[in-house]
Amino acid sequence: MFGSLSAVAVYGGILGLLILALSINVTRLRAKHKSLFGDADEDELRRAIRAQANAVEYIPVCILLLLIMSAMGYAAWLINLFGIILIVSRLLHVYGIVVQTGDLPMGRLVGMSGTWLILGLASLLALIGGLF
Repeated sequence: MFGSLSAVAVYGGILGLLILALSINVTRLRAKHKSLFGDADEDELRRAIRAQANAVEYIPVCILLLLIMSAMGYAAWLINLFGIILIVSRLLHVYGIVVQTGDLPMGRLVGMSGTWLILGLASLLALIGGLF
C-alpha cells in the first residue's frame, strides 16, 4: 500500500482533517446556540464538544506512536493495518457520540475499543522496539 513513513503521513493527514471537521462543527453549533463558551446546556453542542475533545486527546498520541514504529523499522503493512483500524475506530466513535443516542451507543463503544486497541498495541510495540 504505502511505505511506513508515507502511511503515517496519510493517516495523520486524514485524522487531522477529521479533527478540523469536528472543530468546524463545534464552531457552527456555538454560533447556532449563541454560546461563546461552554455548551449552553444544549445536548447537541455538548456531544460535538466531546467528540472534538476526545479526538484531540487520542489521535495525536496514536499518530506519534505510529511515527515511532515507522522510525524503528516496523513493517509498512503493520502500520497500514493500525492506521486503517484507527481511522475506522475514530469515525465510529464520532458517529456514536454525535449521531447515536441511548445509554451506550454501539458506535462509541466499538470506536473507543478500536482506539484503545491501537493505542495499547502501538505502545507495546514502541516499548519493545525501544528496549530490544
